[in-house]
Amino acid sequence: SSLLAHIAELHLGDRTRDEVDSYLKRLKRIKLTSVKTTVKRVLTFKMQRRRAEALHEMLELQAAGELNDEEWQRLSTAGFTSSITDGSSRLVDYFQSVDDRMSKREFSAQKFNHYPLFLIEPLDSLVRGLGRGQLGLLLAPPKRGKSTFLIWLAIAYVLQRQSVAYVTLEDPVTEIEDRLDSLVSGVKKHELFSRSTLFRKRFRKFMRLIRHNLTIIDGTSDRMTPGDIEQLCLAQRDKGKPFSTVIVDYDDEVAPPQKRNERRFEFADIYRDFRRCAAEHNWFFWTAAQTQRGSETVKILGGERVAEDISKIRKASLVLGIGQGDWGSDSLY
Repeated sequence: SSLLAHIAELHLGDRTRDEVDSYLKRLKRIKLTSVKTTVKRVLTFKMQRRRAEALHEMLELQAAGELNDEEWQRLSTAGFTSSITDGSSRLVDYFQSVDDRMSKREFSAQKFNHYPLFLIEPLDSLVRGLGRGQLGLLLAPPKRGKSTFLIWLAIAYVLQRQSVAYVTLEDPVTEIEDRLDSLVSGVKKHELFSRSTLFRKRFRKFMRLIRHNLTIIDGTSDRMTPGDIEQLCLAQRDKGKPFSTVIVDYDDEVAPPQKRNERRFEFADIYRDFRRCAAEHNWFFWTAAQTQRGSETVKILGGERVAEDISKIRKASLVLGIGQGDWGSDSLY
């Protein structure tokens, strides 16, 4: 109906209308593989209608002098988003769902790298990587290598056949591109121009190794909330380019969904949304956070070292800390 209304606004002829109608019939015959986006739009429309109806009834009761506390509470509750459900929350009979669980485990075992490696040998021997639908967090003091580690993760995941969205909110895209070029080619960043022939040769070799892609999303010039990041990634999915991994650099530059009196409450909202995105879309989701001042010389960073809000630790499935190493001021642990 929206498309036909658009045709009417453009004053297009009957022939175009018939062509659009036949194309719509063709689209209806295509089997949908995912309807989450459509469901969300329907729920949004229903919520808008419900709020409008509740507001209209409030005005009528107010005009008639009949708007009491009970009616106000009833109509306000009717306008809450939580009062409409898309059926995603469901009851599961534990004893009757055993066959379904076995099928899921068999599918997971057959998938390539269900828990992608870090490609850092000592770390991979000690820690199992992040699973799908989970939130990973990197902790480090300022200027300790958070962005470098996240860039390493992006390349490591791409080499393991994952499609990665790297969201940069602090460093400009040119800086991220230079770091990536240096990493995949082994050419120092300040020598990329002077050794361009070597860089091109090694870059072509790297391209032959990978099967999936890496997309950089530039959020340095915009105020981006977790919902904005989610929508950008879903927009690429709708264009036929779905991501399996989302990396956000880093949490302090993410705008909260709503303004709070204290920053720690805003971080709680941000990480709650991050965790929901990872679980809802089955993404590997990574981000980074800063530790407190005075932690620059600490080797092992515990939860008490996290800045602003310790609930970040509780909301993440896996937390890695980058501390001071034992092999000099430039070493990392």
